[in-house]
Amino acid sequence: MKDQPHDNAMASLFREDPALAAATLDAILADGDREELLVAVRQTNMAFGGTSVSATPCSEDPPGSVGST
Repeated sequence: MKDQPHDNAMASLFREDPALAAATLDAILADGDREELLVAVRQTNMAFGGTSVSATPCSEDPPGSVGST
């Protein structure tokens, strides 16, 4: 395991113990450390097969949103 990158090692631990992933995120949220939260979210995403999201600006509001016609 020592030759795995840290993110891969943490993702593996989180897969083996989802409660650890939840407790880790809870603790980081309580601390309010944004950078640490982003790392943990990335590792959790790796562990549980999250998706990649690409946002692009939209020229108009979606129907039903505030400000739409």
